[in-house]
Amino acid sequence: MSQVSQFLKDLAKHSDAVKKATRPLRHLGVTCFYYLSVKNNGDHVLLTDCPEVDDYYYDEKLYVKDPYLRHPDNYQSGFLHFETDHKQEYDASLAYIIQKFKIAPLLGLCQKQQDSVDFFGFWGEADRAPYVVPSQYTHLLKAFAPHFKKECKSLLQPDVGPFLSLRKLLGAEVFDNVATQERKEEAKLFRQYLIEIGFKDKVVKADSLSQREKECLQLLLRGKAMKETASILQLSPRTVEHYIDSARDKLGCRYKNELFALAEEFVNLGLI
Repeated sequence: MSQVSQFLKDLAKHSDAVKKATRPLRHLGVTCFYYLSVKNNGDHVLLTDCPEVDDYYYDEKLYVKDPYLRHPDNYQSGFLHFETDHKQEYDASLAYIIQKFKIAPLLGLCQKQQDSVDFFGFWGEADRAPYVVPSQYTHLLKAFAPHFKKECKSLLQPDVGPFLSLRKLLGAEVFDNVATQERKEEAKLFRQYLIEIGFKDKVVKADSLSQREKECLQLLLRGKAMKETASILQLSPRTVEHYIDSARDKLGCRYKNELFALAEEFVNLGLI
């Protein structure tokens, strides 16, 4: 049995459990749901209450054109509004899915972690599209994310849920090509915007930090202890401490609380 065939078999096997967990979403007009977790190495797990849609998706190899199924570095945390954030390269495939299964995407929720990304896709009846999701619903859908992961915790354990390697599926060259020109242009425009509205000093300071220094600060700001941060980054606690001290020196902060306050500003501005 091929990797994809086994993946789709597992997907169908777990769909009843997913349907049970997603039943409350019907109150919000969501009739089809999927959860996707992609790690930096390309490993991904998928759970859905509409396995027939994914049977078609993988059988037709739509993942080759799908801009929503790529390396975690191409994602940003927050809500994705398909109506306004749609990708032209996937429009034809999406239109056919809508026509074939009578469902349409309403909203997507992305949650970035250090080594992976979680994506929650909420779809509704096609005859209601374009469907504007009420602002209060976004809070309700965001609250659903931890509920779903709790209810389906057993399915998300290693070697249990439907697993597939995107790196093998797409090819290493495609999957590893995370620095797309589009993302580069977006980053360039974003930085220029911050500079023009008076945040040049913050941009310059954030740029002085190494990638490791940024990673250590991000994890510590998320409440991770020094040892936990070291474990996640596969470093020694002493090395993490070195990176923190280096960041403090670069940013001219005398104390760690000053450093963390400045780092929090960087996070709020999207600079780290």
